[in-house]
Amino acid sequence: MIDELDLVVLKRDLPTERLAAGDVGTVVLVHQQGAGYEVEFTTLSGDTVAVVTLDASEVRPVEAREIVHAQSTESVGDPQETSSRSVRIFFRSGITVIAGSLPLTERLSLRVSEGSIPG
Repeated sequence: MIDELDLVVLKRDLPTERLAAGDVGTVVLVHQQGAGYEVEFTTLSGDTVAVVTLDASEVRPVEAREIVHAQSTESVGDPQETSSRSVRIFFRSGITVIAGSLPLTERLSLRVSEGSIPG
């Protein structure tokens, strides 16, 4: 069951909202006992990118062994641009390890990628 304030993973692209499958959002409202959700997607600095109403089939809960991947919201939908601006953020026992770099002014959103956490 997904509850309010849970993190969820978007299962499909929403190009009009500049969101892509794998982006991570926070449930701000549960509709009809989980039939749908109001989900807020934010940048790493906390700025709202979009608040969207989604059917339960369009999101899933985050899983414990997933890696969060950050991308610039300016490059959603452009694979070349996204790969050149990638930053990987690993969460391990409450410690955040960041690999890569971006100017601090970049607007970023979170995307979940499956994989193992390095060393």
